Amino acid sequence: IINNIPVTKGVTLDLCGDFSRETYFAPNPYNGTAGWFKVPALLNGRIDLKIYNLAGDMVYKKDFGLRGTGNDVDGLGRCSVTHTHEACWPKVNSSGRTVAQGVYFAVVRFETSEGTRDVCQVVKKILIP
Repeated sequence: IINNIPVTKGVTLDLCGDFSRETYFAPNPYNGTAGWFKVPALLNGRIDLKIYNLAGDMVYKKDFGLRGTGNDVDGLGRCSVTHTHEACWPKVNSSGRTVAQGVYFAVVRFETSEGTRDVCQVVKKILIP
């Protein structure tokens, strides 16, 4: 009976659920200047980020481009050294000006580039006290 069950290694059964659980911003609340994102590339696909203020205005966007499986966006330990790493957000808008204190919403989107062409999107809140 079990001979007819296909086995696939390394593929998630709940792509968008896993994407949502494994995507985060740290530290939160965001004190200091070394904030960073962790966004998993669970399959081959494109990752992008847009950050909005409480009024709904987009203040920042970043296209991380096409990523291979496992080529995560990960700023852990990198943003305290340099704020230019792709996963860092040094509290600035798209013009390079420092953003005000408040609540921000990071909309992180992942679109697979092969197979089912699934699209996953998650919103993470960021507090800047």
